[in-house]
Amino acid sequence: MRLFFCMKFTTAFKSALLMLFLLWTGMVSASSIQEVKDIARAGAPELALSMIKRFQPEHEKLPVRWASWETLRLDILTDEERWQDIIQRIKRYPAPLSPDFMLKSRTILANAHLQSGGPAQALSIYRQLIWDEYGESLPDQWRPWRLGVIRSYIGQERLDLALIAWRRYEQDYPDLKASELELRARLALQAGQADEAVDVLRTVDEIGVMPVLLLAQLDSGDLSPKKVMAQVEAAVKEADEGQHPQLWWVAASAAQSTRDGRQEIVYLQRALQQALAKEKDPLFPIDAERLWDAYLAYGEFLGNQQGLLVGDDEAWLEIAQTEKDELKQAAYYAVTALEGQLGSTREKGHAGLMKVLLDSGHSTAMLTNLYLHSANFPTVEYIPEVVRPLLAEAALERADHQLASSLMQGVNKPPEGTDSFDWQLRRARIHILGGHEDLGIDVLYAILAGHKVMDTKQVDRFLQVLFDLQTLKRDREAIALFNALQPRMSTHKQQRELLFWMADSYKSMGQKEQAGYLYMRSAILLDGVGLDPWGQTARFFAAESLADAGLIHDARHLYQGLLRVAQDGNRKMVLRQRLQHLQLME
Repeated sequence: MRLFFCMKFTTAFKSALLMLFLLWTGMVSASSIQEVKDIARAGAPELALSMIKRFQPEHEKLPVRWASWETLRLDILTDEERWQDIIQRIKRYPAPLSPDFMLKSRTILANAHLQSGGPAQALSIYRQLIWDEYGESLPDQWRPWRLGVIRSYIGQERLDLALIAWRRYEQDYPDLKASELELRARLALQAGQADEAVDVLRTVDEIGVMPVLLLAQLDSGDLSPKKVMAQVEAAVKEADEGQHPQLWWVAASAAQSTRDGRQEIVYLQRALQQALAKEKDPLFPIDAERLWDAYLAYGEFLGNQQGLLVGDDEAWLEIAQTEKDELKQAAYYAVTALEGQLGSTREKGHAGLMKVLLDSGHSTAMLTNLYLHSANFPTVEYIPEVVRPLLAEAALERADHQLASSLMQGVNKPPEGTDSFDWQLRRARIHILGGHEDLGIDVLYAILAGHKVMDTKQVDRFLQVLFDLQTLKRDREAIALFNALQPRMSTHKQQRELLFWMADSYKSMGQKEQAGYLYMRSAILLDGVGLDPWGQTARFFAAESLADAGLIHDARHLYQGLLRVAQDGNRKMVLRQRLQHLQLME
């Protein structure tokens, strides 16, 4: 199991360094929508959304500029598939909106409803777009809207109306694109016309249609199951990663039709390596239920060969532990996990299954799917405690803090063979980020009570969780924990850092004089001077806090001292600006 502290998160130390860098070089702000768009494309959509919130003007004052920023916001939310955020955002729009922006936003809204399981709402919006006064004057927009109508009918399983709408669409737009032909093939498959689906797609030379084409060829008998599996193996090498689950699902169906239970498991495991979509695709209803069933079927087949009886838990566990074949191991453990007679042996079955899957290189997303998307575990409480910490960690990586905390409710003891200190810190952080800060704080105090002395690494790890409390503005509690941690520190370097972080919390609470005092203590702790790089940083923050506290003379003295030792031109410029600002404050 990966250690919690290998997870990526922002520390207060990094924030302080970033702050200092910006102070030395001058604050950079977005000067154009294109810059923010580039930031989103570069992989920082949350930062881009935050910048939009900061720079977007009010609609009443600058409606055209507001609409430009809002268009970018909607594009980012669409790329991130945050459909509910789109729906809630558009519901709160001011009025009136320009016709162009109104049409664009309502088109995005209809798609959001369609993608999030609301085909009836989508259909209503598409109809309004086509028939309202603006829509009638924009026939070029009708094509995507009419496709939306067809998709909405399919989503409502009103296939007869979808077919009628399609025939009219096909008459008006004979130059059909690959994506449109794929939609037609999907409609044929759902209507039980696999042969027609094959005919529609047979001449389409695009990898994107392969999942639907191969499913149609399997269902129609156009290709044998073995050939379908071979085609899937080839297609996966060229297809986008997002299409892999659908392709492996088709391969699993082909394996099932040949009664090859072992190969079906292989393909199902591959199909579940990515997070499942919130809305099931009717053609590719990928879920964990089928994999559990396949594990049980294969395990019981193997058990019959070995003369094992369901309910003889120890015998199943023993053979699972000695088995060398990982797939057989997983099947034996799955039978024990779901059909074991005793709770303790069922727990061992789940623990064994989890270990085998992780050791085999399967993703935590696959384990998440296995336990959070199965009727075997209708609520979180039904998921075995031995599995929950791993699932909670995976949820935390996805920033699903609430789920992570729910998974850890009632889990108080570390799994066997797990480092207790690290596990308890993981538990504390999950609760803190999951909205149960008080519970997480209680865990932190329990850790302190059990560790009168901590080594350097333990202190650093403990501090990371206190930074989370600071991020959540629980500074008073963070300060109390900093004070409780202080006697357990063994190095002056850590003592110095702790003073700095405590000063951050006092500054956050508005106690600027106390913050300045602690920043100064951090600066001079080692040598009484504090002009090394850390000391200069602490002195800068001390000057800033003391200025805010009204101690202008002290702040000026500190800035002047930093100016005398500064080597970098940008630093000198920032310090001179601060000194000029102090003159205005007097």
